[in-house]
Amino acid sequence: FSTAAPTPTVPPVPVLVAPANGVKKQPASLQLQWAASAGATAYHVQLATDERFSSIVVDDSSLSGTTRTVNNLAGSTAYYWHVSASDSVGASGYSIPWTFTTVAAPVPTITPAVIPPSSGQPVTLSFSLPSSFHPTNATLYYRSGGARSYEQSSFALNGEQWQAAIPPALVNLRGIEYYIQVSDGNATVSY
Repeated sequence: FSTAAPTPTVPPVPVLVAPANGVKKQPASLQLQWAASAGATAYHVQLATDERFSSIVVDDSSLSGTTRTVNNLAGSTAYYWHVSASDSVGASGYSIPWTFTTVAAPVPTITPAVIPPSSGQPVTLSFSLPSSFHPTNATLYYRSGGARSYEQSSFALNGEQWQAAIPPALVNLRGIEYYIQVSDGNATVSY
């Protein structure tokens, strides 16, 4: 009588746990979690902005645990994620993708400086952003009241404030129109 050793197999497909499938208003940084697969020694997580995973944001196959933190996600964006498990024999297929949507990008507080037009000084605008939003650039578009086209100036980060100035030559009694575009590299928001 002899007993044959079981044939080694790949681990089962992981079961996703959190964030729940279809959940909305998730923060820009969160933890992906899945249940352990029997016999798995490593996991491969992919996070994408499309359900076909052609626009991958995270592609991490170095995981030995059942969580992966993702940071700096774009606001108001649908994300799709799935996980596969592997051992010395090979890798499972990917789990059925789950989706979640991030909360809208934060709106900065914009505080223009009040300088009378007759002073010959530029109008300085400054704003700050919540710590959850990490802009890579900010641009001020401005025009004198009634002008057809906008001119632009880049904001500079000064401590925790983004600041830009409108030249004094454009400050007149017809007023100034302006808007601000802020980008975090993934999304651009205008205010």
